[in-house]
Amino acid sequence: MADRTNSLLQTTAIALAFGAISLVASTSSALAGDVRVRGAEMNRFGRIALEFDRAIKVPARASKGVLVVSFGEPTTIRQERLPAEMPDYVATVRHDPDRTGLRVALAGTYRVNVLEAGEKTFIDLLPENWTGLPPGLPPDVVAELARRAREAEAKIRAEDLRRRTEPAKALKASVARLPTLTRIVFESPEIVPVR
Repeated sequence: MADRTNSLLQTTAIALAFGAISLVASTSSALAGDVRVRGAEMNRFGRIALEFDRAIKVPARASKGVLVVSFGEPTTIRQERLPAEMPDYVATVRHDPDRTGLRVALAGTYRVNVLEAGEKTFIDLLPENWTGLPPGLPPDVVAELARRAREAEAKIRAEDLRRRTEPAKALKASVARLPTLTRIVFESPEIVPVR
């Protein structure tokens, strides 16, 4: 009877969790994120910088003089002036009607290199005769990523230290004896992994 009740409670908890996850997912997909788009003509290549509210995977490809950039979700584009910022690389820009990407008419034929760094994505337009390694992330972006990594590591260390130094919590146990078995039931004050 107790096993059946526990199983029912677990099933109900799992169903509620999936319901909450789907509600959050549907709410977040209905909300449009913001993206700021900037362009720059660098030494021998052009760079489009996209900055989102949160990390988003951004595939980009060039085909027949058109750069196709996809966001994967509806996004509000802020301050996009690529033709004025990159006149040697970009002829015109069209925003997709469903707000999930950009179509960029290129002024020439370029190879595309995509770099992702947290909420920022950099799309480099490299000439076809480019040799050597592609350009890297800007130094300020690398410094910001390193700072975030240090903060995350410090937070993990502090949490680990807190766990090791806090006093042990009481664990209730009850014993049930039956003719064919003895069962020990442990009641934890919080959800913990058990092996």
